[in-house]
Formats: sequence, C-alpha cells, structure tokens
Amino acid sequence: MASISRDIINQIKAEIDIVELIGEYVDLSSSGKNYVALCPFHQENTPSFTVNPNKQFYYCFGCGAGGDSINFIQEIDNLSFQESVLTLAERAGIEVDIKGGIDKEKMKLREAIFSANNLASKFYNYLLLNNDIASKAKEYLNDRGFNEEDIKKFNLGYAPDSWRGLYNFLSDKGFNQEVLIKSGLVVAGKNNSYYDRFRDRVIFPIYNVRSEVIGFGGRVIDPEDFPKYLNSPESPVFSKKKLLYGLNISKEGIQDKNEAVIVEGYTDVLTAHKFGLTNFVASLGTALTREQANLLKRYCDKVYIAYDADTAGDKATLRGLEILRQAGLDVAIIELPQDLDPDDYIKNKGSDAFIELESKAPDLIEYRIDLIMEKYQDQSANSRLKAAQAGVDFLATIKDELTQDAYAKVLAEKTEIGYEEIKNKMQKVKKEKKKSKRWKQKNREEKKKTDQDINDSEWQVLAYMLQDQEYRELGIDKLNPAYFSDDTAEIARQLWEDIEITATEVISVLPEEKRDNLARYFLAKDRLPSKNGFKNLIKEVITGNIEDEISNILHELRNSNDRNYINDLLLYYKRLLRLERRDV
Repeated sequence: MASISRDIINQIKAEIDIVELIGEYVDLSSSGKNYVALCPFHQENTPSFTVNPNKQFYYCFGCGAGGDSINFIQEIDNLSFQESVLTLAERAGIEVDIKGGIDKEKMKLREAIFSANNLASKFYNYLLLNNDIASKAKEYLNDRGFNEEDIKKFNLGYAPDSWRGLYNFLSDKGFNQEVLIKSGLVVAGKNNSYYDRFRDRVIFPIYNVRSEVIGFGGRVIDPEDFPKYLNSPESPVFSKKKLLYGLNISKEGIQDKNEAVIVEGYTDVLTAHKFGLTNFVASLGTALTREQANLLKRYCDKVYIAYDADTAGDKATLRGLEILRQAGLDVAIIELPQDLDPDDYIKNKGSDAFIELESKAPDLIEYRIDLIMEKYQDQSANSRLKAAQAGVDFLATIKDELTQDAYAKVLAEKTEIGYEEIKNKMQKVKKEKKKSKRWKQKNREEKKKTDQDINDSEWQVLAYMLQDQEYRELGIDKLNPAYFSDDTAEIARQLWEDIEITATEVISVLPEEKRDNLARYFLAKDRLPSKNGFKNLIKEVITGNIEDEISNILHELRNSNDRNYINDLLLYYKRLLRLERRDV
C-alpha cells in the first residue's frame, strides 16, 4: 500500500497465525491439512469455511468470502484496510508508520466521530446529573429503580428539549458539520439548517467492546411522544447488527460463567447488573444476526434468551436463535410469565428467582417442540398426529443423527405417539428430502458448462504467480496482461508492473467479488502444480486468447470484401496458428 510499507505488512502477516486469529471468532475443526468451520459471513448448516495454515488464507466455498488475516479482520470487524493492519500490528507488537493514503481520511473521520460521541455522552451525562432541566428524566429513572450510582456506571444522560443544544456545544468545540451529521448526532434540515437528533430523551450511550462510544439510544419521557425508542443511524463506527448493548461491561461476567443472557432492552441490562447478574447483554430487538452470534462466541459457549413472552416465539426471534445455534452456541430459552419482561421480573422476584428460571430453561430444540405442541394443544388424536408430523418435519432439519434420535423420544413422549412410529415418519421425510436434493443437484449439473472455462486457467495462473516467485517470473516471461480477460486483467497488470507485489497488496485494492474469487483459487489446491503443470495452464491461457482472436478473424473474413484486408487477416491467422502450436 502507498501508506503502509510492504515490509510492515509482510512482517505483520508473518507474526499473526491466521488459525489462531480466526479461531477466536469461530469454532475451527481440523480437516486434513486445513481447518473448517461454519462461515461467520453467511448462514449455513454444513461447514464450508476453510482456513489453510500453510498459505495463511481462508475461503468459504459457500458464500465466496476469502482472503488473508488482514482481510478477515477487515470484514468481520467492519474496518478499513488500514485499520485492520493497525489492529493486527498492535496485536503483534509492531509499530506502523502511516505515510498517507486515501484511507487516512477515513480514519480521521472515524476518530473525529469517536471524539464527538465521547463528548456528547459527557454532555448528556452532565445535564442528567447536574441540571434541573433533567428533573423529569431523573424522576423517570428513579421510578424505574435506578439511582445516581447506576447513572454513573452506565454513563446515562439526558438530551435537552432543545433543537440545537448539542449542535451548538459540539460546534463550539470545533467539530464540523460533516462529522456531526455522519455521527448521527445531528440531522440536516432544509435551507442549510441543522438540529439535534435526540431531544427530551433519556440517553443510553452504546459502546463497542473496547468501551468506545459508538452510538446512542434515546427513550422518551412523555409516554405520548413517539417513537418510544430512537437509536443512532448506521455510521462509519456504528452498525447495529454487529453490536450487543452492555457487552463492554458484561464481557468479564460472561467469560467467568461461560454463558450469556440476551435480553431485548437497555433497562433489562441495567436492572440485571443492579441485582448482581453481570452476564447480561441486549440485542436491541429480537432479530439476532450472525455478527452478534460470532461476537458472543468469542466469550462463551452457552446463551440464554430472555425475551418478553409475547415475542419469544415469533418467526424473527426463532431465526435469530437458529443463527446462535449455527454459530456453535448452546441455546436455552428462559420462559418468563406473561406480561413480564426481565426488568420487571428481576425487580419483583429477585436474582435468585431468575437464576431458578435459568435452571429450568429448555434448550432450543425442546423449546421448538413445545411451541409445536402449543399450536396443537387440544390433545385430540388428530391434533396429536398433526403435532407429531410438524415435529418430525422440524427434527428432520437437524443434521446430527444422535440429536435427532434423542429428540424423537421427547416428541414421542409429548405427543403420546410411539417412538417407532415417530422414527418411521422421520425416515419418510428424510427420504423425500434426499430425493428432492438429488433432483435439484441434477438440474444444477445440467446447467453447468461441460467444458472448462478458460477464465479458470487465468485465475489459477495468477494465484500461483502470487504464491511462488519462480512461477511469477515464468508467467511474466511467457505471458503479458493482454492475454487476460476483463475479469483478471487488473490483477495481471499489477503483477507485471511490480514483480515484488504481495498477495495482500493485490487483494486490498480488488472489488469484493474479485478478491473472494482470487482467495478461492488460493485454497483450491493443497500444493502448487509441477512446473509442467503450471506451463500447461499458461498454454491454456495463451490458447484461449488465440482462439478468441481466431474467432474474430473468421468473423471478419466472412464479412469483408476488401482483398488487401483479407490478405492481412490470413497472414495474421497463420501466425496465430503457429503460436497456438508452439510449446511454452
């Protein structure tokens, strides 16, 4: 990169073990010379995410995500390339001198937003603790059982009932309008006007795991106001799907217990901590994401869900619970009494009563079976048969046969239908699924091209050239960028212009689709081909290029009446035929 020296990038990559790094985010299992896991970038049931320790590369054969350690951190933590380099440099204890570059401006903007957020949180907190204009906000919090100690612990605040209170404060501190708007603290109105996003609200600062303020949540004080809750918009530092409220303050409690409790709202977390339950985080909604699941997996192996009774069984919630399970987390559902949220339950019953609920919490599979039983709860013979079939359909989606068998017994007991009959029904469903899968696979294969796309050879040649200096020199000697198609020409150009360029440098400037494609070819083979094998690939690239040219010539010959032009084309045609027959 222009802004970070190649030597530094190579040094960082040499110091960072990609298996150890990625293993902090996902459960890696050894598979031959590689490691595999469920992909952290898309939802899947069968592991297709592969990490190669020799090449220090990863690739997902399901979604196509791929790259090196720098790309992984960039993707999973939503960082720029430079920020990823700096993060890994700090981890490796390597000093980095940034000399410039386009990403430096992005980093400056992020740093300015962090600073603005930090000052805004102090502004809101000061008003809540020290100004009479926040008396209603303080009264609201006191009524909910929160005192000054709680306010200080979570840095709660008050946004004044003013259109430009925060805007004027931050402007006086030197923050420009771009920073204030992109942070989400300020909204641009008509005629170059600006106003505060949060007004007359109790403020809950939202932190990342490094305890930096990345955004805010605001709760109305007047029950007639709308919306009840207002969050910061997406920004260069705030992405709701990648965070869990309270994780910065709860991560130690989560690690100590090796389990987390996920609740919906801010006050659920505050109350839990007040009562000594220090492993609570809030999802700020019930639709959990892969990013949140992977984030939690770094700290624990088990998760309890404690959502309000009226949302715990809806489809969005169940999808989120499946995402947690697919991330390798054990999932259990705490069943709260109707009309009570965790905040109310803990205040009314105490922490011991909540822990008792935890001990009785069914795991996700049993919970799903219970939901099916509730749907067919009249206990008639017909309803029990329908419940059994719905339960069988659900259990058939579980890959592990031992787990299937264990819960088939649970289903048999709950429906009062014999275990053998449940097993027979399950075998029928599985046979149908296999038949459907074979049919779909056959259709897909029929749609595939029967001959190898020459584009494959181009990608392979470039991937091998990036991995081996001898092959790089051979490729540069026998080819040139003109031989490559539009898909690969930019990568080829970089290689021909700079013989020492690294794979990381090439990947860092590629569009995501091309970067992932290159990573796929990096991991496609366990070892480099023989020299003759590599020469054959070069020959395929040359031949493919020549065949394209010959096709163009034949088209021109069919459509031209110019004798001189035809003679020139024929000479060119013969020269191409000689080139095609020549050995590499």
